[in-house]
Amino acid sequence: MSSSPLRNLAVEKDRDSSVGFWGRLSSKGRESIGSIGLVVGFLAIWELLARTVFSGRFLIPPPETVLWGIWQDRGIYQYSVPTTVHEAALGFLWGNLAAILVALLFLLVPITERIGMGMAIVSYCLPIVAIAPILQILLTGESPKIGLAAISVFFTTLIIVLTGLRSADPVSLELIKVYGGGSLKALRKVRIPTVLPHLFRALQLAAPTALLGAILGEFLGGTQGLGVAMIVAQAELHITLMWGLIIVSSVIAAVCYVVLGLVGRRLTRWSVEAGSSGGSTSMGTIPVVAHASLSDAQGFSKLRVLASRIGLPLISVAFVLGAWNVSLKLFGLSDYVAKGPIDVWNYLFSGPMASQNRDPIISALWTTLRDAGFGLVAGCVVGCALAFVVVLMPRIESYVLSWGITLRVLPLAAVAPLIGAVFGRGVIAAIIVCAMISFFPTFVLMVGGLNSATPGSIALIHSYGGNRWKTMRKVRIPSSLSALFAALKIAAPGALTGALVTEWTVTGNGLGAQVIVASNESEFGLIWAAIVIIAVVSILLYSVAGIGERLAAAQGY
Repeated sequence: MSSSPLRNLAVEKDRDSSVGFWGRLSSKGRESIGSIGLVVGFLAIWELLARTVFSGRFLIPPPETVLWGIWQDRGIYQYSVPTTVHEAALGFLWGNLAAILVALLFLLVPITERIGMGMAIVSYCLPIVAIAPILQILLTGESPKIGLAAISVFFTTLIIVLTGLRSADPVSLELIKVYGGGSLKALRKVRIPTVLPHLFRALQLAAPTALLGAILGEFLGGTQGLGVAMIVAQAELHITLMWGLIIVSSVIAAVCYVVLGLVGRRLTRWSVEAGSSGGSTSMGTIPVVAHASLSDAQGFSKLRVLASRIGLPLISVAFVLGAWNVSLKLFGLSDYVAKGPIDVWNYLFSGPMASQNRDPIISALWTTLRDAGFGLVAGCVVGCALAFVVVLMPRIESYVLSWGITLRVLPLAAVAPLIGAVFGRGVIAAIIVCAMISFFPTFVLMVGGLNSATPGSIALIHSYGGNRWKTMRKVRIPSSLSALFAALKIAAPGALTGALVTEWTVTGNGLGAQVIVASNESEFGLIWAAIVIIAVVSILLYSVAGIGERLAAAQGY
């Protein structure tokens, strides 16, 4: 017997009532409620800790005290915020523009990528805390702060934009080619529309990073700005002002992040990826220059592959050293201030005082590696654990991701001293800071990696009676190994930067403190030598993670 329309309407109404209020809400409504709940929960936890655990210690004032302090000290913010925002905006502009142009160059002239990507990796692996003193020497005025902000955003934008340009639909590219279009027409008609969601995703991630670069530049030298205000607040133990500066800096970064996401969603509605461009925080995948396998090569081709593997890195190193020498000559700096590759070699290895120069740097390096290593492990463990939980319970992903974004937009140079005040000026503070940096890329990429398992493999486990835990162990975790190593490529240099910042602002130990002391005492040989060692170690960590990523990919993970 066919059912009547009235009966169907009643059944539909009963189904809606059984779903409940939360089920009838749209995903956007649930996200809005979740965001409001996140803010309320954060303020409640803050208030509770300030009134109980830290009561009387003057380390964590209640939220209302900080907000009232921001109003009372509004003159400081009116004087400092425009300066920092101006520096960060210019660095954001120039850094992203350079990254986009370099990505286009790599795409249109592929041979340039083999050498240029090495330079880009160097720029990423060289912690901005290490190069800040050099920029202070080479540049004047607000240029060092703009330069730090630009360097901070360059690599991530380059990688994500390059990935987006290469993700264009092959069928569309072939169609352009069939109709006689060249690479430029394919770029204009296919690749640029495809890359826009990736571009806005990169700009979202770049905004907080540019602000951090500008603040770090102000820490090293400046007359105004949020970084200078933070130094004054720390020197005067003005805890309320310190917390106010952190809140204001975080709000600025968060507003930029959200606005760029909204603009991205609005401008890429037509795109299949429009839903992710605004809200996704995927950092993209790090493209690896393709290497042929020796086992697949025969005769003379084996020699060519071997020469490519050895020769291209050597060419990249030579290019970096040449650019280093040329840059020093272009700036016309005196030999007392500017040190070239030979000067650094003599300082560390062949000079009469080489042993005395080298020993304290190596000792400080071990301290920095200890801090960064423990923090990297802690951040990756937490990131992986939460990624497992999110994949098993997808509904909580937006909430966990919101906390991750909150950690990302916090200005590191401002947060580190407060962490030191709460947890002491020892290794614990350094580990916490490094873990905060390592957590976000690990979590984001591991969620993607765990979700990259093929539906067929998952269905096979289910067909044999396996539950979601067995699916996680047998399918998802092996599928995510490549993503884990990709996350380590991003997190390892970041953890090293966190250790240097903490040593500089909190502990007073390690290479971070040594570089700052040398900068204040004009020990330029030590500054350049420490920077080279930090860069080499960071590149080695990046390369080891890259080897792991390639091995995992070779095994089909």
